Amino acid sequence: MDWYRSELKRRAKDSLKRNYWRCILVALIVFLITPSTGNANISVQSSTFYEASGTNPQIAAPFTESNGMEYLNALPQNVKSTLGAVILLIWLSFLFIIPVLQVGGCSFFLENAWISNAGIRQLFHAFKHNYLTTVLTMFLRNLFLFLWACVSLVPFLFCVFTQNILAFPCVLLFVLPVMKAYEYRMIPYLLADRPELSCREILRQNKRLMKKQKWNVFVLDLSFWGWSILSAFTFNILGILYVNPYRYATNAELYLALKRAEEARLSY
Repeated sequence: MDWYRSELKRRAKDSLKRNYWRCILVALIVFLITPSTGNANISVQSSTFYEASGTNPQIAAPFTESNGMEYLNALPQNVKSTLGAVILLIWLSFLFIIPVLQVGGCSFFLENAWISNAGIRQLFHAFKHNYLTTVLTMFLRNLFLFLWACVSLVPFLFCVFTQNILAFPCVLLFVLPVMKAYEYRMIPYLLADRPELSCREILRQNKRLMKKQKWNVFVLDLSFWGWSILSAFTFNILGILYVNPYRYATNAELYLALKRAEEARLSY
C-alpha cells in the first residue's frame, strides 16, 4: 500500500487546526447538499407533520396513485404551475449546481491541504474552471452509479417476487454498486485538481488512481464508524463541528497520496 491511514489522518488534523472554522462551514454546506442526507430531513418533516396533525402514520389512510391524482387534480391551476416550476428547479439544481458545489468542496479541502489557509471562494471553483466538463462528468458518474444499482436490484426483486431458489445468491449483487462507488471515488477530486482534463481523461485517471485501492479505501471509511456513532449520540453536533470536516480533509489527503503514488510509478 502506498499510504497509511494514520498518516492521512494526522495530516488531516493538522490542516483542520490551521483553518478550523472555514473547514466547518464548507463541510456543513457540502453535507447539506449531498443527496443522501435528504432522506433524513424528509423523515423528520414527515414525523413532525403527523405529530402536529394528531394522526399516526401506521393507521393513516394509505396514499395510493388514484387518490394522489385526485389531490393533484383538485389543486388550482396556478398552484400546479408553481409546483411544477419548483420541481423543475430542484432537478436542474441536482444537474447543474449541486454536483459543481460538491467538486468545489473537494477543491477547498485540497487547497487547505496544500496551504492550510483555503478561502471559502474555493467552494465555487468549479463554476469558473471547465464548468461544462464538471457537469458532464458528475452526471455520468451519478448515472453509472444509478445503473449499477439497477443491475443489482432488478435480478434480486425478480427472484423474490417469483420465489426463485436463486434469490439468496442475488443478494451478492448488492456488492456491485458499492464497489463502483469506490471505483469512482476520486472523480470529484480530479475535477477540482485537474480542470483542464476532458471527461474521458478524468475517468481514465480515476481508474488508474483507484486500481487495487478500493479495499484499502473501504477500510479507511470503516475507521470513521466510531466517530459516526458518537456523532449520532450528539444529534450530529459532533459531526458538524468535527467529524465531517475531519472526514473530508482525510479524503483530500487520500487523493494527494494516490496522486503522488501514481506520479512515482509513471516516473520509473
